[in-house]
This record gives sequence, structure tokens and C-alpha cells, in this order.
Amino acid sequence: MYIIRSMSRNAVTSSDGDHISPEFSLSNPAGSFWSVFSSVLGSPKRFFLGFEQEGEVREPLVYAAIVGFIGALLSFALSPVFRLMFGTGTGDEVYGLGALEALGFVVVFPLFVLFAAGVFLLAITIFVGPVADFRQLIRMCAYAFSGLAFAWIPFVGAFLVTYSLLVLMLIGIRYVYRTTFLTALVVSVTGFVPLATVLIALRGLAFQITSSL
Repeated sequence: MYIIRSMSRNAVTSSDGDHISPEFSLSNPAGSFWSVFSSVLGSPKRFFLGFEQEGEVREPLVYAAIVGFIGALLSFALSPVFRLMFGTGTGDEVYGLGALEALGFVVVFPLFVLFAAGVFLLAITIFVGPVADFRQLIRMCAYAFSGLAFAWIPFVGAFLVTYSLLVLMLIGIRYVYRTTFLTALVVSVTGFVPLATVLIALRGLAFQITSSL
């Protein structure tokens, strides 16, 4: 955690001294990915305080695709280990991804970000007002969902899903749109419930499809 926090302090600073959070860049994919990843997970408040609402959505969506790829790859690679630790009957069902599930997760994850952006946009419009737009929420969700790269870890995954979809989005909404904590909590919970339900449904559907092949 110290390393993550140390690297997140290397975020860009503007000429007038205001903090500007790092962004993923296709010209420096590895370096910018780690800069964003470490900043979001290591210092989320600082990241969202310096988060630029306006900007491109292509790079954040590519970032989300990489997060999904990392999560799917690690889960698929470690599925044999999970089966040894927890039994052959539940290894892929609960603690890992099969090959087709992993491929599907990589494809679906950026689409899930788009869906989540729409859900949170609706919640913000209802409880805060017309202060956000779809592009802003795409950018915010793409970066806030960084923790889902480790959602495959047994017994920790549920916590990381909650942390990404609820806690990090609460922090983002609170500081990007300058709302009160209570308002940000209401918005984030309103968005979290349907998104968590969709994730559970997709996981169950993926297992049913792959187990029938």
C-alpha cells in the first residue's frame, strides 16, 4: 500500500498548483495505466478531487477493457489452484472463470461500464440535479471500477465489488460534483443495488452456458 500511495503522489500538477489526476493514455499505456490504477486505489479522494470531468471516453473505455482482461486472465489462470484448494466441484462455479467465461468477461466489462454510467447518471439527476452528463459518468465509472481487476480473489471478491461500485463511486460523486456525504451515499447505494444484481445474474448466466457446453 505504501508503494501505491507513493506512486499516486506523482500525479500531474497544473501550472497554478492545482492537482490534476492522471489519465490513461494510449501513447503510454503501461505507465499511464499504473499511474491511474495506483492513484484510484491508493488515494481515491485525491484522485477524484483532481478528476477532470470533461475529456475523451475512448481512453477510459480502453482502460476498463484492460482491467477486465487482467481480471479474467488471472482468474482463468488460477482456476486450477482454486479447484485444488476448494474442490473440483466448485472451483469454476464459485472461485474461478473458465475459458469462455473469461473471454466473455473481457467483452462485457466495457459494456457494463456504459450501463453503470447510465444508472449513476439517472441517480444523480434524480437526487442531485442536472449536473452531470453521460460522458462524465463513463469516465468516472471506468476508473472507479479499477478494483474489479481483483474481484476474482476467493472470499475477497465480494468486498472489492462493493468497494468499487459503492465506496469509490461514493467518493467520486462526493468530490467531483461537490455534494454532501449523505447525498453521495444515497446516489451510490441507488446505483449499487441494480449493478450488483446485474453482476450476479451475469455470473450465473455465464456458468449455466459454459456448464451446458
